[in-house]
Amino acid sequence: MLQLCEKGVQLPIAGRRLHFRCPISVSRSCCSFPVVFLILLFLPTFYYAVFYNALHYCLAMPFYFFQYPLEVDLPRLVSDIMNNHEPSIQPLNTDRYPIVLDNDHLCRDYDGEQEDIYILYVIMSQVENFAMRQALRSTWAQERVLPGIKTKRMFVLGIRPGDTSIQKQVAMEHQENTDIVQGYFHDHSDQARNNTLKLQLALHWASSRCQGASFIMFTPDDYFVSPFNLARYLRRVDDAELGHFLAGSTQPYDVPARYTSSPNYISLQDYPYMFWPPYPGGGVFLMSQQAAQKLYIAMHYVKSLPYHDVFLGITAWKMKFHIKDVPNLYRSGCETGRQVIHKRHKDVVAACGFDNSEELQRLWQRHNTYMTKIGRS
Repeated sequence: MLQLCEKGVQLPIAGRRLHFRCPISVSRSCCSFPVVFLILLFLPTFYYAVFYNALHYCLAMPFYFFQYPLEVDLPRLVSDIMNNHEPSIQPLNTDRYPIVLDNDHLCRDYDGEQEDIYILYVIMSQVENFAMRQALRSTWAQERVLPGIKTKRMFVLGIRPGDTSIQKQVAMEHQENTDIVQGYFHDHSDQARNNTLKLQLALHWASSRCQGASFIMFTPDDYFVSPFNLARYLRRVDDAELGHFLAGSTQPYDVPARYTSSPNYISLQDYPYMFWPPYPGGGVFLMSQQAAQKLYIAMHYVKSLPYHDVFLGITAWKMKFHIKDVPNLYRSGCETGRQVIHKRHKDVVAACGFDNSEELQRLWQRHNTYMTKIGRS
C-alpha cells in the first residue's frame, strides 16, 4: 500500500520500506512526483508497444528455424517437372486468372520462329498510366537503342472491373503498339497487393512465349533504365551462372512490418520469422531465361505473399539461388535521389521515382546523347 507523508513517499517492497523524499516542499501534491515520473516514462513505451505491435516483433521466431510451405525438396521437384515427370505433390498456387489481352507474335520473327532477344523488358504498369507507357516506348524501352542488340518490351496490366471506358482505351493502345499483356485480376490502387499476380503472369508469359530472350528485366513503370549500362553489366554474366542467375538491389535480412497501420503489414500467422530471406527490393530485378522457367514452376509450390519482391526472394531461397547485387541500381530515396541521378546518369543502371513523363524524357535525351557520343553500347 502506498503511504503519503508530508516529506516523501514510502513504498513497501519485499518487506522493506523505501523512502523517496519530495524534491521540493511546496504542497502535498508534490509527493506524487516519482509516480508521475514513472508514468510519463512508461507512456511512450506503451504507445510504441501498442501502435507498432512491438510484442509481435518479440514473439517472432529466429530466422535460423526458417521453414516455409511447402516443405519439399524444391530444386529436385522443379527439375523433375522440367524433365516431364508427373509431380506427386499438388501445387499451392495455380494460374487461375485468364489473359485478357495477349500477343503471341511479340517474340517471333516473320516466319513464326522464336527470335534471339537479348533483353526482354517486363514493365509492371497500372491501367490508367497511359502517358508513362507512351513515354517509355519513346525513351529507354524502345526496341532499337542498342546497335546489334535486340530488345523487346512488355507491359503487364490488370483490369478495372466495370470501367468499360478505360478498358476500351487499353484495347486501342494494345492494337496500336502490340506490347500489352493483361491479366483478368483487379488492378487497384494498392499496387503492391497485385504485383505478385503480375509477376506470376509475366513469368508464365516470358518462359512460354518468349523463350528466345536471354535475359528478362522486371521493373515498375516509374523507373529510368539505361540500356547501355544494363547491357554492359549483363555481358559480364558467366555462362555457368545462367541456370540460376537472379540479380537486383539486394535487401538482406529485412525485418517484416508488424504494425497494422503499415501498408506492408504481415502477421505472425502468415510469416512467423524475424527476418525475410534476401530479396531484390524495389520491384526491379534481372534474371536469365533458364532461371525464369525454374522460378515460375517453383512459385506454384511456395505459399504466396502479396509482396512480389519478397515472394520472389523466398522462392529463390528455397531454390538455393544466390541473388547478385547490381551496382548503380537506385531503388530507395526516390524523391531526393532523382536530383542525384540527373547528375550521375552516366553510370546508373536503373533508378526509381520517374513518374513524370516529361522529366523522364528530358533525362533520357541527355543520357542517350551522352552515351551515343562516347560510343558506349
